[in-house]
Amino acid sequence: MKTVQRLFSGAASVLLLVTLSSGCTRKAKAAGKLDAAKEYFAKADDAAAEIEFKNVLKLEPGHPQALKGLGLIWVRQGAMLDGGRILSAAKSKLPTDDQIGVNLALAFIDLGFVADGRKELLAVLDRTPAHGEALMLLAESSLTPQAMTECETRISRAKSGDKTPVLLASALIEFRRGHLEVGTQTLEQVLKIAPLSARALALQATLLRINKQPEKALQPLKKASDLAGPNSTERGSYASLLMELGRHDDALALLNEATRQAPDYLPNWRLLARITFDAGEDAEAAAALSKVLTKSPLDIEAALLQSKLWLRGKQPAKAVELLVELSNKVANEIQKERPTTTEKCSCGDHTFAPGELVCPKCKLPRGLLGGGEVKASSGFITG
Repeated sequence: MKTVQRLFSGAASVLLLVTLSSGCTRKAKAAGKLDAAKEYFAKADDAAAEIEFKNVLKLEPGHPQALKGLGLIWVRQGAMLDGGRILSAAKSKLPTDDQIGVNLALAFIDLGFVADGRKELLAVLDRTPAHGEALMLLAESSLTPQAMTECETRISRAKSGDKTPVLLASALIEFRRGHLEVGTQTLEQVLKIAPLSARALALQATLLRINKQPEKALQPLKKASDLAGPNSTERGSYASLLMELGRHDDALALLNEATRQAPDYLPNWRLLARITFDAGEDAEAAAALSKVLTKSPLDIEAALLQSKLWLRGKQPAKAVELLVELSNKVANEIQKERPTTTEKCSCGDHTFAPGELVCPKCKLPRGLLGGGEVKASSGFITG
């Protein structure tokens, strides 16, 4: 009997060692892939970083840093609905991470949920009163007198750190209140201490456009566009100004070059699609829209434009089908209408019940990943 006990005890020890070794191996492999993902992310190599972040999630479902990285990539690329969903999952594990908070706010505001976005920004500013990006986004989303007053209160609390975003936020609020002279003086102060601030130059161009001087706005906006790079709102604003001035070919050339340099940045493709659609260049518009919808099937603006394109091409059935599909999917994602079927989570430890969107075991959003590892050659998950 003792011999059998010793045998079972030895077998259990071996099994425990194998289990622990397997777990340690997975953790070590995940750590290596996370390091690689962060390195790619720092270099703005989003395609490679996305692959590695997904591989981390296959090895350690719900890994907070991997969820964060994946969400930041999608927001940076302009896939706001998908990025916001992943960042919401990351926030459940990293509730005080300012980078998550600011980018989640950006996604909310872009999707039209301004109140939710401002709530996230205020939480960030509670923790970090001088957070420049949060202050700027708060100012940009301050559209009512009450919101402007709230923003001014936050600006007054920003006692340390970089003064550029604080002054920029102040200038923007002054412009919003109609105090053009005070706003202009504050903006000039910003440009003296930060002459290469793309945001300040873009705001200067906006002021010139408000004053009905679009030709004069070209110079500062071009400079802002060059400083910010191809994957920036400044690049899109410059292209829009060129269109406003009747320089259609120049705007197209600018956007075509921007999409070549930053092919994963969706706002440039959306703008290119809109310009070509308005010009009756349907094939070019369809090609641009396919870039957006392949990456982000729930992209509302691209889907609506695609439906208009099909209607113009006398394909009403396709247009209706797309709009119905979009309506159903967006209802599930935004209005929180829950799935009605069961599904096993990729972590293997939980089966989703009807209504669940996030696994309570690993906190991984439902439907994010399937089985297998992401391969660098394709970017898809293989079984």
